[in-house]
Amino acid sequence: MEVDLAQERVNEANPLDLLGTGLRKTLETTVADRSGVEQRWIEDLQQYLGQYDEKTLKELAKGKRSSVFLNITRVAVNQSESQLADLLFPTDDKNYGIAPTPNPAISADLKDEAPATTPEGGQLLDAATGQPVTKSELAARARQIARDRAEAMERELDDQLVECDYPGEARKALHYAAIFGTAIFFL
Repeated sequence: MEVDLAQERVNEANPLDLLGTGLRKTLETTVADRSGVEQRWIEDLQQYLGQYDEKTLKELAKGKRSSVFLNITRVAVNQSESQLADLLFPTDDKNYGIAPTPNPAISADLKDEAPATTPEGGQLLDAATGQPVTKSELAARARQIARDRAEAMERELDDQLVECDYPGEARKALHYAAIFGTAIFFL
């Protein structure tokens, strides 16, 4: 009988309450799953900064031992980060490019000197000269249009990346990735 009453209450519950309960459970699960990763990040940062954890500091003080931290981690991380940055972000060139993809149909048509036809089967004529257009001419035009559009897209991308300081932000993300093993990069 009690189970039926509980089920009735769930059925009568406000949909927003159900949504809130589901979101809270999702949050609790996410926080619990994330805590191990966050602990690892703290340990990584302490290692990079040359700091002992609390337990080790207490043991060193208790045993009256030296607390000098020989930090070779920072040197190794900085060297690795520098090499990756030099490879991924050259100072004199961009690290990306946009080009049209090769289209096998267009490549085959470049060699075809047969007259081009309309979908209805009529012959396709050049509007400027009135002469018949060949499939190779159409393919060459299509290829040129694709190149022009790729160049325009690359200019647009260049402009947007300059505006958001892409190399600087990417180097920051690379720095955090080198320290923590994880980086989130927003432009």
